Amino acid sequence: GVRIKAASIGNFVFSSNGDYAVRMKNDSGNVHIGGGNIYLEYGASNSAILSVLGASGNVGIGTSSPSYPLHVSTSTAGRGLYVAQTYGTGTVYGAMIEAEGSSTTHIGLLTKASGATNNYGLIVSAGSVGIGTTTPDADFHIAQGTHNRVLISSNGPTLVFKEDNTTNENWAFYHNAGVMNLMTMDDSYGSSSTKVSFLQNGNVGIGTTNPDSLLHIEKAGGATLRITNSSDGASD
Repeated sequence: GVRIKAASIGNFVFSSNGDYAVRMKNDSGNVHIGGGNIYLEYGASNSAILSVLGASGNVGIGTSSPSYPLHVSTSTAGRGLYVAQTYGTGTVYGAMIEAEGSSTTHIGLLTKASGATNNYGLIVSAGSVGIGTTTPDADFHIAQGTHNRVLISSNGPTLVFKEDNTTNENWAFYHNAGVMNLMTMDDSYGSSSTKVSFLQNGNVGIGTTNPDSLLHIEKAGGATLRITNSSDGASD
């Protein structure tokens, strides 16, 4: 092998033995090539900055053993990956992720957040969201595909309509044990009051969650039903 040493700039080594064939090193870090791999490391502890594995072609940022074609690992606060698109005309994409080929199942994007006090799998901080459409004309626009449905699945799925400029004046649809309930909720979603219940047999209950007729109205005291003629204001 050949070794060139200069105290002011570090070491430059060619070698056919050991873990590396080419290595450039000083106190700030080193670059070495060996075993078909390329590594860029920082500091006396040789912390991984960039690695390229020859056998797999995997590229690692912040890891010396990337498990994926592009593997980014960081333990510092802030963004793990940042992509900025600044082109000024036409339609541009900050990022495009596609799953193509002949696999049984394609997943275009999988996001996960866990281990923190607050875990948010996905946040869209600004702009409209389109599913099945590239031109959403609402804040959240779903252009239904082959299944032709939107599905909420859980043990008691709930859809809440929250009004930001009021206090404890929210409405929700809550499905439980085959009954669809229309209810009000407070801002903590812990206190609720059922107003109307819909059974699968078609019965509708107002003031009761177990209507035993097509329309069942129940109230403790006072009038339970009022019908007003809009022409003369008379009530029946």
